[in-house]
Amino acid sequence: MALLQSSGIRTAILIAVCGALSNRSAAHTSKHPLLATEIKPLCGLSGQLKTTALYVKQKLNQQATYTDSITQLARKLVVYSKTRTDDDDARIALALATEAQKLQEAATRKLLTMASKGTVLAVQAGLAAGIIDDFIALVAGVTPGGTTNNNCIINKDALSGTATFTTIAEQLPGCETTEIVTTEPPAKPILRGQDFTGFNNIKTLGNAATYSQTCCKLLQHASDADLTGAGYTGNKLLVAGGAIHVTSNNIQIAKLTDLSSSSEQSVFEHAQARQQEFNAAKPEDPATTHVALYTAALTSEAVKAATDIKLQKKRRTNQEINADSALESKVKGIIGSDADSFKNTYLDKVNKETIKLPKEWELELSYNKLENLETDAQYETILLYLSKVSQNNREQACTAVRQEQKQQGTDETCEKKGTEDNYKDGCKWDGEGDNKKCVKDLDYKPKQVEEKDDGIKEEKCAGKQQEDCKSMDCKWKGENYKYSSFLVDKKMALSMDTAFKGLVEFSNFKNLFSIL
Repeated sequence: MALLQSSGIRTAILIAVCGALSNRSAAHTSKHPLLATEIKPLCGLSGQLKTTALYVKQKLNQQATYTDSITQLARKLVVYSKTRTDDDDARIALALATEAQKLQEAATRKLLTMASKGTVLAVQAGLAAGIIDDFIALVAGVTPGGTTNNNCIINKDALSGTATFTTIAEQLPGCETTEIVTTEPPAKPILRGQDFTGFNNIKTLGNAATYSQTCCKLLQHASDADLTGAGYTGNKLLVAGGAIHVTSNNIQIAKLTDLSSSSEQSVFEHAQARQQEFNAAKPEDPATTHVALYTAALTSEAVKAATDIKLQKKRRTNQEINADSALESKVKGIIGSDADSFKNTYLDKVNKETIKLPKEWELELSYNKLENLETDAQYETILLYLSKVSQNNREQACTAVRQEQKQQGTDETCEKKGTEDNYKDGCKWDGEGDNKKCVKDLDYKPKQVEEKDDGIKEEKCAGKQQEDCKSMDCKWKGENYKYSSFLVDKKMALSMDTAFKGLVEFSNFKNLFSIL
């Protein structure tokens, strides 16, 4: 909204303040009281200027609420991503959380900009209101309530009855106080902005020439040579961006262009410019956070990549992803066909996610639902717990894979060592019917035999041919098949092999739990 158009300053405001004061002969005292009913709009303008701070506060609160809303949405998505058992779903949730965090950062920057511009606007509006209030206070200073002498503001012309003036608070709302409004008055809606162009239809002040009081010392002069009166300063009385100009034989309105200084005009122009700047940074609606996130998700490289991995079951190159013209529709197929669908399906699942921690974690989350996540403390507690659980899961998963790999390797070794009637020491025949197979005998213990000094027992293996030697306790050495104590070395090698494979599997699981 425009604060004060230049034409309004030069004509309407000045007419509202001073009126068309009638010319008087210098031979007698001129009386120029002001009718309160005609200058009420001027005080209304002052009142609006003084509520500018409240207007700024309202807009900042709206932007702050939006910023908080998008922040909480980002946090919920982060938590949701960490509770997914499916890696594809986790990637998509985390990609959405990343976009929400970007929106939160942008909203915070906008909030800071609005706060800066709004502060300047409120100060500038206060200066403009001060000019009006100074004039009203000057006039009211010689205008006591009731029917007394020297009233300069009256409630009606004497022709319409006894001219009196009660108080500024009763007659001139908006000028009753010089305090800047920072809280919403009861039963009064917060202003949506200031419209200071409403003086175009203001009538000229009535001529109270028949006012019965002796005179108004503020607005009078006795003769051409004797310019007296409480309001004269350098022959001009500045009022609300204009002036009452004293000429040789009368008091008249001076145009702004006739003033020696433009400071009174510029304060309104500055306020107008500041308000235009502030209004240009419109706050976002807190109820539309899902719309903002959905819109961002459709063009997000992270969301597209996560969606592509889910559908392709592999990571394609960025070039391949960007070349896929159907990918946006695929994203919609996962998160929703439009913003409302996104809110009512995907985000609803996020909000309904159950988050229940062990009692010792002391998490107070209403109904254990993610939609009730509100505080920093709640968010931090949940993340710490999920971080602990994720680490345990990774360790358990890696251990399980290593054990499974070891068991499979051992069973395969045993399967190659014989049939039910001819299996190797350390293996056993297990299972029933067609499912019988040779597997590792976990209870197997090598036979204890006496060794010679060189650690090789000849009794069991001596005389056997290489192709006849089947015992795990024998090995071919030189020309003969001999007992071997190398079993320990075999176990060590197997352990090293298992450890290496476990390390590889841990690396694979590390990649598995790394999202994008």
